[in-house]
Amino acid sequence: MQVGNVIKKVKENFGIDIIIYELAEPEEKSTLASVSKFTYLKQQKKIAHISDELDKIVAELEDEDEDEVEDLGTKYYELSIKGHGGEIQIFRLNKEEAESLRESYEEDEENFLSDNLNGGDFFEEPIIEAVYSVDTIDAELKDENGNEIKISDQQIEINEQIESSDLYENYTLNYYYVTEGKLFGSIRIELENGEKFDPSKLEFNCVEFKLDGYVEKECTLIRDIRYDGDETELILEDNGQTLERALLGHWLEDGEWDGNVVCGIVRDEYKFNWDGLDEIFNHND
Repeated sequence: MQVGNVIKKVKENFGIDIIIYELAEPEEKSTLASVSKFTYLKQQKKIAHISDELDKIVAELEDEDEDEVEDLGTKYYELSIKGHGGEIQIFRLNKEEAESLRESYEEDEENFLSDNLNGGDFFEEPIIEAVYSVDTIDAELKDENGNEIKISDQQIEINEQIESSDLYENYTLNYYYVTEGKLFGSIRIELENGEKFDPSKLEFNCVEFKLDGYVEKECTLIRDIRYDGDETELILEDNGQTLERALLGHWLEDGEWDGNVVCGIVRDEYKFNWDGLDEIFNHND
């Protein structure tokens, strides 16, 4: 607890100036913990009636200091990050979800896209965990001094590999939400007190996408970043991105995928064809 805080609190609460004489060699900061004895002087008679209150002030400040001491063991180091990237979400829709979309389209075709198939939509079965991040190929990192940090191949770990063919299952309907553009933000790293930042301790856990056909996307997006094995805080944002959304139906015809058949797809024309839903969900009827 810093001596100055006690003096300040007494002044604020009671309008009384006090002096705390330190009778031992203080540490780097002037704290009550650093002296073996302290004495309140100056107008002692005037502070006699607040001795109990003064004890409470000291106790409260000591509690605050205990919390502060817990934080002294760590500090935070912040990197900047920017680059090309985007967001990818892929879901598999069930019959009820698909029919609900078709009904919404038939009821209000003009406003269908503004009311449906947005990034925050929830469908019951995500095929992959959504990822919003920077592509490692284009990622630009800088330390707190503005020095560029190079990412080596050894620091990149591909935890997932997603190809279009991996997403095909017979008689299924997939929803793709893909954005693309510039992202920027920061990486917040927790260091032990006195520890120096070492860029070689950074590890980038990534998802590799190789999508082709109606939705084309090839990238390696950073899912999370670790420092010396520990999680970091990755914060990203953008100023707007291009968006591609699609509903793609898949089924086998004579042992081959029937052209990655489109049930509904959002392109510049914003046209939908819902006939494929019957083939997907009613093929045994």
